[in-house]
Amino acid sequence: MAIETQSNLRAYQELLDRGHDLAWTGNWEGAADLYKRAISLRGDDPDAYIDLGLALYESGDMREALKAYEKALVVSPDNVQALQKIGEIQANQGEKMQAANIYLLLADSHMKARQPAEAVRAWQQVIRHDPMNRLAYSRLADAYGRGRRNDLAAQATIALARVHAASREVETAISLAEKAISLQPDFAQAHQLLTTLREPAAVPGGPNTGPLPGGGRTGNLPKTSGPLWSRPKGTGVFDPDNDPFGEDSEATPEGGRGAGGESGPSPTELAKRRALESMAEAFFDEDADLEIQGLKGRAINLQAEGKVDEAAGLFEQVIDAGGGSEDVYYALGTLYQEMLQFDNAIQQFQKVTESKAYALAAYFAIGQSYQSQGRPDAALQSFQAAMKAIDLKKVTYEQVDEVIGIYEGLADSYQAKGEEDQAEHFITQLADFLISRNWNDKLQELTARQGGSAAESFSDYLEVEDSEEILAATKNAKKYQEKGAIRAGIEELYHVLTKAPFYLPLHLQLAELFMADGRPEDAVAKLVMTAEVYLARANMSQGIQALKRALVIAPTDQNVRGKVIDLYMKHGEIDAALENYILLAEGFYQLAQGERAIEKLNAALSLAPRGNPELEWLLKIQRRLADIYMQRLDWRRAAVAYEAIHDKHPDDLEVSQNLIDLYFKMGAEERAQGLIENTA
Repeated sequence: MAIETQSNLRAYQELLDRGHDLAWTGNWEGAADLYKRAISLRGDDPDAYIDLGLALYESGDMREALKAYEKALVVSPDNVQALQKIGEIQANQGEKMQAANIYLLLADSHMKARQPAEAVRAWQQVIRHDPMNRLAYSRLADAYGRGRRNDLAAQATIALARVHAASREVETAISLAEKAISLQPDFAQAHQLLTTLREPAAVPGGPNTGPLPGGGRTGNLPKTSGPLWSRPKGTGVFDPDNDPFGEDSEATPEGGRGAGGESGPSPTELAKRRALESMAEAFFDEDADLEIQGLKGRAINLQAEGKVDEAAGLFEQVIDAGGGSEDVYYALGTLYQEMLQFDNAIQQFQKVTESKAYALAAYFAIGQSYQSQGRPDAALQSFQAAMKAIDLKKVTYEQVDEVIGIYEGLADSYQAKGEEDQAEHFITQLADFLISRNWNDKLQELTARQGGSAAESFSDYLEVEDSEEILAATKNAKKYQEKGAIRAGIEELYHVLTKAPFYLPLHLQLAELFMADGRPEDAVAKLVMTAEVYLARANMSQGIQALKRALVIAPTDQNVRGKVIDLYMKHGEIDAALENYILLAEGFYQLAQGERAIEKLNAALSLAPRGNPELEWLLKIQRRLADIYMQRLDWRRAAVAYEAIHDKHPDDLEVSQNLIDLYFKMGAEERAQGLIENTA
């Protein structure tokens, strides 16, 4: 009997190995047949059923695959692989509630195995398929709390509060909202929900009793298609990679991650940490003011101890003593937020919106403050500014939560304004985009279409209807162009423009096709029109980009060049304006309009003192003026231009030689001889 058993085991293993070989080559049906034969020899190995389930799954036989995984569970009830695949199959078949129940079992299995990170992933899947599942939200809040991730625990708690509010359980919802605020005092969504729940209009007969009107909705609460964090991996605050229990992670007091964590805290928390670290490093600066550094040190210690009022008072003293800096302004702003002094917080954050280090976090924090004040319009503008501060071209999969935070702020602002459909569409588009395959590649395509601004092209993409169809049309048009079928590409874009006439990247691509079709005038006209729309939307960067593309096609188009100069001047970009003044002058000179060229150079000359001294604009412009005067045989004005250069650069031999020649031509021999002697 033992010999027979050993023989069976060898045959069993051989069948599995052959099945694995076929699976590696993609022959799933052949692999499934071998796995079935192996199971007939030994039916107590869950791994064999899982291998069979995978082969059937890959060959498209979902029904039989599900049976195989269920048999694996019979043999091994806590088998996480089987539970995971059963959940996936049920979800794909539209059996959302069944899938949610399976993912709850999966989370339990992970917790039994002391794998809390995996349990978090499973609870998130529960919420994805059953957005009203109270147990999953509660377990997530507990898990994040144990991991000292108060920010995520607060968001799970407020999600649970919304579920209770939707069921008209107002007292429970209020209690949970208060708990969320205790976990994260500056959590704007929690403050908003708590305010709404306590409004008399929300509940007949009082703020805390009685049923809620609105067919299950919480009165004035914004309608959502499910909590924002009910999305799968990579699409929201409950991204499994945010889990605080990873093998290499270490919980930090501010709710951040240790060095081994894959996902970090919010933009505001990162900036707060940066500000405090920067101020701490300043203690080692030999030139630092000891009194100011002492105030900063005491403020940092008080903030760490949670003594917010006292810390804010010391930072105010630092500013009064002349120690104001980006770090101090931002740190003080966060303290004002914690104290719910939102006007003061906004004032401090606005001081650092031009900072490369703090712009994103500052705009985000300003948006949060406006939300807490019930000012959705102002919040929306701030979140849009934060969105544009993100360099989406460099965003990785691991950094996507930071992007999500900004876009969720935008959606909340839409909801608060009463634009619920737009908010729901915006968030749905965002979720669909980020769970799609190769979303980063799509983002690069969008960026290429719009001339390099990833954040703005992404925003346009999210806000338009039928965005996937539009992206497909732009790809098809590009393929037509590569094949030389330019007219077909133009027709493709014209067709999709009927559905999204205000999606400006389509117009930019049309301009490109017009140029390829030998229609430069039409291309320039399209680019100028698109630029004007961007400018009407207060989008200077894209407006200028469109105008620059027009200038590449028609570099001597003085009207377009003039628009670019006006824009740069309006926004204080003097060096860019000067560069374009010189190019504009060159354009006029090439058109044999010398006086117009001189006029523009003189205009640039009056502006030059405001430019960057290191770029020596005065020298460049005077040289060009002198060259033009020399070519026009205008010796007197050429001499004036060279004299201006010589006064600032007396050692420039070329300038001195040109001046000597001019003096002789003008009959000013004494001046020529004097310059010769000085040069010698």
